[in-house]
Amino acid sequence: MCQTKILHHSSEGCVTYCYACEGIQVIFGTTALRLTQGQFESFYDYLTNFFPKYDRDCGTKRIMIPVTEHAVAMLLTVAELHQLHRLLEEAHNALGLVRLLKNLPLN
Repeated sequence: MCQTKILHHSSEGCVTYCYACEGIQVIFGTTALRLTQGQFESFYDYLTNFFPKYDRDCGTKRIMIPVTEHAVAMLLTVAELHQLHRLLEEAHNALGLVRLLKNLPLN
């Protein structure tokens, strides 16, 4: 059974971590993703390298972000892309702390 911890939440979404299965759930807008830690890292790295290319928002959903290898994608505006990256960046930092704390010896 999942025992989750919120890594980060905002008005745009939420990222949680499960201590039992070590999975990560990303909720953004109307999209919910269940990812392994490796998939989360890959998704975060992709967005980190991808999002600086877009700095002007024309208000239309024209940016396609692939989510899985099964032709699933998120369609976002530039503003949404930046919001998603901020959400994932905060969660990525918190996940680093969770990993660090899990490896500390109990004394």
